[in-house]
Amino acid sequence: MHDEDHGHSPAAWTGTIVMLVTSAVACYAAVFGPGWLMWAGIAGFLLGALVWYGMAKAGFGSEGRHASS
Repeated sequence: MHDEDHGHSPAAWTGTIVMLVTSAVACYAAVFGPGWLMWAGIAGFLLGALVWYGMAKAGFGSEGRHASS
């Protein structure tokens, strides 16, 4: 059996949720809201990527010490 986890880790879930929410905010602001809110959503998306990377380096990634089996 091929054992692969496809990124199922606390780091991946957290980063994905942050990026999903902030991209929704940016899309809403691009259509209805002020320009600053769109840029805040874009910055939040980048922050989500940094959170993902930081959590993976801290041991919460798929190969980390806090990964669930």
